[in-house]
Amino acid sequence: MSEHDVLKQSFNEIFKAYEAKTGKKLEVTYIPLSDLEARLATNPQDMKFILHKTWATAGPLSQTENYLYPEWNPSPVLDYVPVV
Repeated sequence: MSEHDVLKQSFNEIFKAYEAKTGKKLEVTYIPLSDLEARLATNPQDMKFILHKTWATAGPLSQTENYLYPEWNPSPVLDYVPVV
């Protein structure tokens, strides 16, 4: 996996890699898109559900703007997960 691919992991990939690295099983709750939309119809300013819907529908980014800041070198999320 290239550095570029590591920076574009989905939440499911990150959770799976975390479980593999730590040996701990995560309890992941999936919220159907219809439930997210219903909740936002009731309260369009509910930030928790705005973020959940964005993460559920946006998918991995197709392009980054890292070239605008060549001195910035982001690290993969899993670099911050301690090995137990």
